[in-house]
Amino acid sequence: MSTTTTTRITFRRVVLSLASGDAPGPALEAAAALARWLDAELLALFVENAALYDYARLPFAREIGPGAAWRPLAPERLLDDYLAMAAAAQRRLRAIAARAGVPCEFEILRGDPAASLARTAADDLLALLEPADPLARWLPPREVPAAGQLILPRRLRRTRGPVVVVVTRPDEAAQTIAARIAAAAGEELIALEAERDAAQGLPANARRTRCAPTARAAAVALQARRERLLVVPRSVLSMSKAGILTPDHVRGQGRTDEAALADWTRLAAEHGVPLLVVDGA
Repeated sequence: MSTTTTTRITFRRVVLSLASGDAPGPALEAAAALARWLDAELLALFVENAALYDYARLPFAREIGPGAAWRPLAPERLLDDYLAMAAAAQRRLRAIAARAGVPCEFEILRGDPAASLARTAADDLLALLEPADPLARWLPPREVPAAGQLILPRRLRRTRGPVVVVVTRPDEAAQTIAARIAAAAGEELIALEAERDAAQGLPANARRTRCAPTARAAAVALQARRERLLVVPRSVLSMSKAGILTPDHVRGQGRTDEAALADWTRLAAEHGVPLLVVDGA
């Protein structure tokens, strides 16, 4: 019998960031499903960007209106647009949450988007939608001290398939979260082990595959798996590009590497599945 103690994390809420209100239905359904599997509440945040209101008050502020014609950007019209987008997003999300059977709340905030999320989503699981604009700046994870992040590609391809977790140490919280999700969803659990016996904290029926803890190696290992969810510990993002444990990683003090996060996000987008990044040991 294994004596390994695996760190446990309980998410009270899944906080869904709706920056523009144009979230695709499958992304909303994926967030609601994760909340159900984790016995968590779903909180949607629609953040009105205060900087846009400040810009709209400037005498030279312009926007492209109907017919591709330039017109003054009126604060009143901006407010009406925000309210209409928020109302539409709320109707869609409440219907999806009701079908999933999860409690759902909807809040409208005004301010800096990153600061608003930091105040609300601390210690929660933050769900972020991949920007529609490929040139848009992705929100750096260190700006929001959430306990985990669910990154949702705009095109989700699968609603069934194995749950895949990257494992580097037996005590990682990501193992517990992945096992719980797989059991609740009735799916197979696959562990990509960076080291032998690193997945000791997983159920005995979990399938194990040796794999370096990098997105490139995972892409090769998952060629025929058709998974529905990728789960990675945040510590993987502070490893070297070769997947080698750094001293900071061993101490749990590694800085998140945005390039590594981009690699994993790109892999999730290519496979059309959500990426769940879990904090903790």
